[in-house]
Amino acid sequence: MVPVSTIDELDTALDATWRTLCEMYNVSAPLPEAEALFAGVAFGQPLLAAETILANILTEISEDVGRFSPWYKKPARSFGLIDVRDGTTKRVRWILAPEAAQRWELLLRGMAVAIQKHSGVLQATQLVDALMGDEDDDPCILARCTCQPYRTILIARSMLASGDVICDDCHHVFVPVEAGGIEDN
Repeated sequence: MVPVSTIDELDTALDATWRTLCEMYNVSAPLPEAEALFAGVAFGQPLLAAETILANILTEISEDVGRFSPWYKKPARSFGLIDVRDGTTKRVRWILAPEAAQRWELLLRGMAVAIQKHSGVLQATQLVDALMGDEDDDPCILARCTCQPYRTILIARSMLASGDVICDDCHHVFVPVEAGGIEDN
C-alpha cells in the first residue's frame, strides 16, 4: 500500500509551532483560525509562506499574552516581529525579524516542506475562500498563465492583484485575460 500524504502534515506542523511558541511566551490559547494564520500568505513560495505564517502566529501570541506575564509590555521586536509599510497599499504589516527566522529555522523548514507538498490544495482553498467573499465589491475575472496550452482560472480581481497566484507548472503569475494580451482559441 502506498502511503497517502495528507494536509494533516501541515496541521501537525502548525500545531507544533503554536504549542512551542505558546510555551516560549507563556501563552495559553487555542490555535487561531486558518484565516488569521494564512493572512497575506503566498503559498507558491513555501519558505516565504512559512515565514508569513510564523509572523502571523507571533502576532496572535503577542496579542494573547496575559497582563501578569513578563512579556506583557515587551515591544513587537522581542517577539521576533518588525513592521513594514507596503509601498502600494500604504498599510503596515508585521514580518519576521531576521533573528527570529534564524532562531525558529527548524520550525520554518518543517512548515515549508508541508506547504510545498500541499501548495495546490492550499492555493485552491485560498481561492475558494476569496470567491466566497462579497462578490459585488470584488468581481471575478478570467486569468491565464503562460503554459502551452495555457490554463485559465476564474478568480476574484483582488486575489489576482496580489500577485500570489502562481501556476504550478510554468511558475508564472496568472494575469487577467484582458490585460495579458492572450488571444482566445
